[in-house]
Amino acid sequence: MQSLYDIFGRLIERILNELHNRLIVDPLGFPFIEIPGDRLYLPYLISFIVISIGIYATGAKRTPGAQTGLGGFLKFMFPREIFLHKSATTDYKFYVINRLFGFLFLSWLGGVGIFAGVATAASLEALFGQVTSEWSTGAINFLGIVYFIATALAADLGRFLSHFLHHKSKFFWEFHKVHHSAEVLTPITNYRFHPAEKILMSSITGITSGIVIGLFYFLFGESVKTPDFLMVTALNVGILDFAFRITSNHRHSHIWLSYGPVLEHVFLSPAQHVIHHSNEARHLDTNMGLLFSIWDWMAGTLYVPQGREEFSMGLQNGEHVEYHSVLRLYLLPIRKAFAVLTAGLKKSTGRYPQTETQDRSDRT
Repeated sequence: MQSLYDIFGRLIERILNELHNRLIVDPLGFPFIEIPGDRLYLPYLISFIVISIGIYATGAKRTPGAQTGLGGFLKFMFPREIFLHKSATTDYKFYVINRLFGFLFLSWLGGVGIFAGVATAASLEALFGQVTSEWSTGAINFLGIVYFIATALAADLGRFLSHFLHHKSKFFWEFHKVHHSAEVLTPITNYRFHPAEKILMSSITGITSGIVIGLFYFLFGESVKTPDFLMVTALNVGILDFAFRITSNHRHSHIWLSYGPVLEHVFLSPAQHVIHHSNEARHLDTNMGLLFSIWDWMAGTLYVPQGREEFSMGLQNGEHVEYHSVLRLYLLPIRKAFAVLTAGLKKSTGRYPQTETQDRSDRT
């Protein structure tokens, strides 16, 4: 238990240091060279280009009449109709503002996670007493592997649950519309999230992670920890996160990157997330996972493409045109969510005006 409190103390210190650095020392910051955990960190941008070169070399040249060479690749990689689209330019402006405060959501996630972990361990200890057991080195290493897998799954489950909630709840969908109002995808679209959604996502992920951490601390104490060989880092981030970020920028891109039908039942590919942005009926509310697709598989929301598909993106009924300004990205969801809330209250009292239409009728 004491170690969890120590972690919480270090987290508070980290948040204060980050606040000082972001607001005083380096208020703008450059994720390209400073933040290994950011998808815009230079090595991940390089991997985005390298993988795209491979896709272009193996596919684009087979297209009849397609331009080849450097000029062809640049048109393939950076088409003007996408990167200069009104939706994309709004993304760029939105990103600059969110960039100043985005680190707070990571700090919030850590704080909620530690709180959930301490609460879980303390509650179990109050109910069942303190568990004291001696473990062999081999058992500790095995438990460490299980701990690593469990915490990774718990964090990913939390992200899925948050995403699922934002799709199935009319109230929270109004905030998630910000992300789905993108009519074209670029790597910057990854940052097109309303702050209210980021807070809820961080909270749910922190809770699922914290519960698992607290359970392991209660059962095994400080003897269980991730083995050194699983703590290998690349660019100062965990190897699992590093592997994800290698292809993460293709998740918001016009460049199709699929893992194939077999792997896509376990790991969610960039192509599957691009499909998630489709506004066509066959794709609605599918592929809501982040790293693993097993959650979608179990929830019945998994969509595995058999090949490249063409579809339109944005919100249904042309609603995405309402989100073409940064101010509207921040304020419109609040107004619409409030309208959903008040309409629900009126309905519960029998005074609900039957005028509202919803683009997805299964939301509650």
